[in-house]
Amino acid sequence: MKIIFIRHGEPNYEIDSLTEKGWREAELLSKRTAKWNVTDFYCSPLGRAKDTASFTLKNADREAKILPWLREFDAPVIDPETGKRRIPTDGLDTLLAHYGYVRDGYRYHASDETNREAVIVCFCHLGVTCVALSHLLNMTPTQLWQGMFLAPTSVTIVGSEE
Repeated sequence: MKIIFIRHGEPNYEIDSLTEKGWREAELLSKRTAKWNVTDFYCSPLGRAKDTASFTLKNADREAKILPWLREFDAPVIDPETGKRRIPTDGLDTLLAHYGYVRDGYRYHASDETNREAVIVCFCHLGVTCVALSHLLNMTPTQLWQGMFLAPTSVTIVGSEE
């Protein structure tokens, strides 16, 4: 399975969209991504991520499912069930379970229904990508937030093999 995280293009935060440069970045990115054999596309509900995805989706003649947990966040967030502050990772585990990967402690197990050939693309944000990677790699997201940078329209690919 491959999980591909794509950060939105250069943002115009005032209007939650892209700058002129960001639109060009998204269009150039789509020439690469539209050729991929993608199982499913997912996207943050924020405009800058949806705008970045728009060229790829149009060129691939596909749609993306909007996932609220892919939205950029002020970490940590308040857990609606416990009222405690936490970093949101439940959405990632739910998504991976849909493809047959079930989290058990610090690792994932492949079920009998696992789609090992799945390729999923998530159009999202730097912070969300860092949190997702930290959850998958079992490390604190602080290490990634402080030691890693993802440029606009950067592509981060995580692959698994059994």
